[in-house]
Amino acid sequence: MNSKEWHGKEVDSRCIKGIINHLEETYDFNNERTLRAAFAAISELLLNISHHAYSDECTSQNDLNWKVVTSTLDDNLVSIVVEDYGITIPASVVRKIKLVPIDEAKLSDSSLIKEAVSPQIMKLDNGRGLGLRSIVKSVENDDIDNFMITSRDGVFHYKRAPEQSLLRERHKVNGTKAEIIICGVEK
Repeated sequence: MNSKEWHGKEVDSRCIKGIINHLEETYDFNNERTLRAAFAAISELLLNISHHAYSDECTSQNDLNWKVVTSTLDDNLVSIVVEDYGITIPASVVRKIKLVPIDEAKLSDSSLIKEAVSPQIMKLDNGRGLGLRSIVKSVENDDIDNFMITSRDGVFHYKRAPEQSLLRERHKVNGTKAEIIICGVEK
């Protein structure tokens, strides 16, 4: 299995470009849309880390950690896992919708992750409004095969292809792991 890892304490365009360059050098893709969708998804996931994953108490860049791992799977598939060690998506959603603890206890972590992907309760703030939903759209458009998130005790999985994932183990996660799977043939 071909695998490569990046990690850092801040997110900038150089790290995203390095990941995309590696994908271009290592794999052949059916069409350009696949690589563009991967670029957009990786960018979105890394930007989410810098905007949402760490609490306001994390004032130092030393507190902001992330990791990206690309791996070749069976059947000409490429896994891209983006991981952080922040407050988790469920905790971030609870803060945004200002739930009191009794209401929070009624919602599962999986339902809170689903709310982050496709807001029903939350009102969109002044952000770009793309969010994780843009990655789901890429799956619907056949540019990405699978999209999976594990965060705290929750799981969100959106797929068009049979499940192939490095995140098959569904156990509690300290932080958040998001995986996209794209078609790519190793060169």
